[in-house]
Amino acid sequence: MQPPMKTAPPPRNDDGEEHFTPDFSEGAEVGVYLALLELIDEGLLIIGDESVIDANSAACRLLGRSYRQLAGQPLADLFANGHTFLEARERLLIRGEARGTLSLLLPDGRVHDFPYIAAPRLRPGIHAIVLGYERLSADAPAAAQTSLAQWPLMTLCFQPQVYGRTGTLHAGEAMLYGQPPTQDALPDEHFAAAVTAICRAAATWPHILKHAPIVSINIAAGQIPGGFLPQIVQTALAASQLDPSSLEMSIDARALSLPEPEITPTFRALADMRVRLALDHFGHAPAPLALLSRYRFSVLKLDAQFSEQVGRNDEDTALVEAICNMAAPLGIQVMARGVQNKAQQDFLLALGCELQQGPFIGEALDEHVFAGFLSERFFC
Repeated sequence: MQPPMKTAPPPRNDDGEEHFTPDFSEGAEVGVYLALLELIDEGLLIIGDESVIDANSAACRLLGRSYRQLAGQPLADLFANGHTFLEARERLLIRGEARGTLSLLLPDGRVHDFPYIAAPRLRPGIHAIVLGYERLSADAPAAAQTSLAQWPLMTLCFQPQVYGRTGTLHAGEAMLYGQPPTQDALPDEHFAAAVTAICRAAATWPHILKHAPIVSINIAAGQIPGGFLPQIVQTALAASQLDPSSLEMSIDARALSLPEPEITPTFRALADMRVRLALDHFGHAPAPLALLSRYRFSVLKLDAQFSEQVGRNDEDTALVEAICNMAAPLGIQVMARGVQNKAQQDFLLALGCELQQGPFIGEALDEHVFAGFLSERFFC
């Protein structure tokens, strides 16, 4: 066995203090890049030929993912499909295209175009991409320019969810622009404040015909275990005076793959508080059907890929119809994300999918604009 390597003591100056000794090993170089990029508001990805090697916090914010959802994950997961991944891979890694635009997939199913600057082949199999930073996603309207006081770079917006057949409003989904659209990438210390801010905004929405609109908050699977979510919700409801039945927790379906003892207390506590539960990304992430009624989900939200493929792909079309037929007897509504045109809307309605959301339905609106929008609508 080789003896352990001995290291020389660090050099010291005349006062006995240690000098800084830079480490220029290969691994340290990547660390230097990341340390420098943390100082600016642009997203840095260090990638291999097939996977993400590392990412700074700005990249996590822009892409709506936590660090653990980026580092070490397949590069293809950042793209809507295999074709766009291979096309981007050819441009970046084979042709060495140093500037351009990348169409990357966000966790809520939207595809966003990010301007980028790339440094291909820093070392064999290692490449760097800097994604352009925007205070607001290009998908947010120009009216959404005011910021939450707590985070100057963040803007609270709401996107309408409607009954496609009548156009009446069902809910407004909260979105934080300048921060990931899902709260799992928010620092833990800000998560509770974000929920409270959303509830306060919803509490000011006008009531029409004695009906209160629903506010929907996206909750990542990692927020379910531990039992802290009910405490956060209870505090937010108390601070905002929002009726619990007007609050919907839209849970990532991946939460149902976690051990039941870790998630059951949270689901039961929320249901006992009369908070609505929705299951997001249904059909994309595994979700045991027996748990749908056990945890009292009121809405199943289909992954946006189904809206894109319905009427074009027989398997996806059959799945949407089967999900709607399965949910109806259980008293569960089905919502389609990502509806982009009238043809998709009509096809989904024919299959029994009444609730809809997407660019064709309406873009996200600044919280104040959305409150005015509500005054002009009837909702159920």
